[in-house]
Amino acid sequence: PGIQEPGAAEGGPRGGDTDMPIKMMLTPDGSIAVGGDLSELKLTDSTGQVIDVSGEKRIFLCRCGASKTKPWCDGSHETIGFKAHDAAAPLES
Repeated sequence: PGIQEPGAAEGGPRGGDTDMPIKMMLTPDGSIAVGGDLSELKLTDSTGQVIDVSGEKRIFLCRCGASKTKPWCDGSHETIGFKAHDAAAPLES
């Protein structure tokens, strides 16, 4: 899991440090980069099946919807010209 997207080495949360909390970052016009102590992350699919990412240092989740390896990013956002907003919209309560 966690296919590294092109250009991912330039940014995104660093991972693999067991003292580091889980961090998620919306990469510019790309995936959701997830790093930190991933053994603490509980990731499940739509059926509730647990996806084990404990051995990974970083994972990249698809945000554009075009990946052929969902939930993992496969770089399709570059092919389709995915453009994200510059900043996240406020969370509505």
